Amino acid sequence: MKILFLIGYPPKFEAKNWKEILKYSKNSLAFDEEFYQIIKALELNEEFEKEVVKSRKRLGIPEAGYSWQEYGKMSDHKRDDLTDDEMDRMLFLLKNYPNEVKRISRKLKLNKRILDELKDIILTSSVTSPDYLSDIHYWIEPDDRYELMDEDEKEEAKEITKSFNIAFLRQVSKNELIKFIERNWDYIEKRTKLLPRKTNHYISKRDLRIVQLRDKDKLTFNEIVSQVAKEFDIDDPFGKTNEDSVKTAYRRAKLKISSLVGNPQRDK
Repeated sequence: MKILFLIGYPPKFEAKNWKEILKYSKNSLAFDEEFYQIIKALELNEEFEKEVVKSRKRLGIPEAGYSWQEYGKMSDHKRDDLTDDEMDRMLFLLKNYPNEVKRISRKLKLNKRILDELKDIILTSSVTSPDYLSDIHYWIEPDDRYELMDEDEKEEAKEITKSFNIAFLRQVSKNELIKFIERNWDYIEKRTKLLPRKTNHYISKRDLRIVQLRDKDKLTFNEIVSQVAKEFDIDDPFGKTNEDSVKTAYRRAKLKISSLVGNPQRDK
């Protein structure tokens, strides 16, 4: 039994192997590699295939299942071009396929990740790309499959603030997280480079003190040189802490303080 990997919301592409999954998902990994390996192993399980074929017979669908395009047309209830027979067929499937999912699950005690995809496997010999599949997963906003969106979807995606997110579906160990990051680092690094650069708001204790002495205590810059040297015990045989350097430090610190609330204003 061959199982297709469908990519997109709704599906736009079908992939048969890992190389095609990477190609069509633009490296966003619509399926993680562990799940891919599970499905490829499932294709070789004769007992599973026998039960799926049995369910298809009980549901009155082709032995190889519907094509995903055909089933998608039938399941689109907004379309009014379905024939009466197609509508009856769809209603029959909606009523009865859950019983087949339960039957196979009870008999074979399936892995949850397989169970979640069992409906699509029975009906179309395919699995669809969900928002996530692994216990640790990641995504970028806007959707990093931006190139595959239609124009309306692109406009909506533009309104989403870009961020890279890692989420956990269960408790994970430090070692599991480290391995996840190492395994996916090339992709994570590539995508995070698209994010805004870090804004440097750090102000040293010395520079912050200079601002306080100037703005609060109203000291002259020359007086600040002596006060800073005394407070910070600065050993300055070459005179690097002088009136000019203090003025520069003051202007730099004032800009950073101003930038904390939005639009930086240059000190006058």
